[in-house]
Amino acid sequence: MSVLEAQVHIGLESEYSVAVTPNVSLEVENDNISAEREDLESIGMRAGLVGLREDRQRSIVQGASGTLEVPMLTRGLEALLAAAVGYYEFDGSGARNKHTFIADPLGSDRSFTAVVGRPDVSGNVTTWTYPGGRVVSWKLSQAVGEVGKLECETNFANETFSDATAMPTPAYPEGAQMVVWGDSSVQYRVQGADDWVSLDTKQFELSVDNALDVERRFLRNSTWKKKPVRAGLIVAEGSLECEFDTTTLYNLIHNNTVCELRSVWETPLPAGGTATITVEFGGIVFRGETPNVSLDSLPEQSVSFKGLDAGQVYPTALGPMPGMLRVTIENDAPAVA
Repeated sequence: MSVLEAQVHIGLESEYSVAVTPNVSLEVENDNISAEREDLESIGMRAGLVGLREDRQRSIVQGASGTLEVPMLTRGLEALLAAAVGYYEFDGSGARNKHTFIADPLGSDRSFTAVVGRPDVSGNVTTWTYPGGRVVSWKLSQAVGEVGKLECETNFANETFSDATAMPTPAYPEGAQMVVWGDSSVQYRVQGADDWVSLDTKQFELSVDNALDVERRFLRNSTWKKKPVRAGLIVAEGSLECEFDTTTLYNLIHNNTVCELRSVWETPLPAGGTATITVEFGGIVFRGETPNVSLDSLPEQSVSFKGLDAGQVYPTALGPMPGMLRVTIENDAPAVA
């Protein structure tokens, strides 16, 4: 074994915080999941006391948190998105399997177990287990010259570790291809219009806050929290980096025009055909400042957008618009368990 044996695996849980054996392996780009501890002390007047007594202090693990940052691949993101986005629907009747994730009023009810293998300097791998994983917020980003990224801020019920526990059998997505900037495009259309308009942007970034209450602890003979659930409206915001070529986009900002927005990745597969990832908003408004010009560079305008509730009925009456936010993946991956 070597220090290169670092690994992360996840599995969706049937019941919150009841650990399962992972069946999905992730190509995580960093390791920062860490326990959250609370140190409790008691100091009172006592004859002969010099310092804090050893039996008057306790350290309590209150769960764990951290970021799972993974590259966008043509398959392998389905379980993580099921935990992050919300309502999930699978359609295997077409040439490609279709995975649909919708930010619905209840939000995702799925939790997951993460198992992290951390090798020491000698290459010996210790198994860390994190049950009760919930995605507090997530970000999807793509910039010119880069691989697409999915980042999930996670919160877990507990942390345990053992040198004796075997790591799960790796289950990396077979045949997965990188999703890169040349595969992507961004379009908008004024709500109610027929035609989509392409946006020349150097980056697309989407951030979603799931508004979960992660502090549901009670006096119940346990330091474990109850399942984090949605406690407010989700906030979905993003940013674009465009050249100032006409006043069309600024007119949309100035007039507070409600639009639909989508970002599409079409990645060619070695065996032929394409895998597709689509992020759609049923309603957004563009925000931004007045474009500024310079004598030594092309005029640019940084534009942000804010997702709006398009008023769709969930989960079946999707209609032509995706409600507030919908993510669709078309590939050959099976349904999320």
